[in-house]
Amino acid sequence: MRLPSWRRLAAVLPLAAITLVIVGVSYHYRQAPPRVPSAPPQTEPDYFLRGAQIRSYGPDDRLLHSLNASSVAHYPDDSARLLDVAVERLPGPWELTAARGMAPSGLRSLELHGDVVLSTEVSPGSQARLYTEALRVDLQQQTLVSLAPVRVESARVAARADTLEADLASRGFALNGNVHVEHQP
Repeated sequence: MRLPSWRRLAAVLPLAAITLVIVGVSYHYRQAPPRVPSAPPQTEPDYFLRGAQIRSYGPDDRLLHSLNASSVAHYPDDSARLLDVAVERLPGPWELTAARGMAPSGLRSLELHGDVVLSTEVSPGSQARLYTEALRVDLQQQTLVSLAPVRVESARVAARADTLEADLASRGFALNGNVHVEHQP
């Protein structure tokens, strides 16, 4: 039994359309000029520093903060990887240490990782410390954000939470998620 002509055409039409698309695409790629790959981004440091001390000053020539690192790997985009980081004279005054860090271009912020400790004196002879594994410090806005679990300890308070947001200038802290606080009178 023979199929009507319109049914034969309907059966062959999708196959013909696919064939035309394949021929058109292959013709286009044969006619296109070869693409020259761009240079891969440079991932190697352009220089290293040992025992580095970086100081940032405000418009009034006042020392804003001092960053010390045992090792700094500087990259062509002006970012840097840091080892054994210590930041002093954050507003408060706060001191900050970490095993390693990353400073994006312009040193406006720090991404710190590994044994991050933020400490300050809450009263003469009494320290408060915050512990976490990862912390982002915005040096211009004077804010901190940790999406890793945090622990805060002082002579009278022990607290822990899933995350932290802080404003160093106002000494305002927000502990978020599964917050647990113990207070000693």
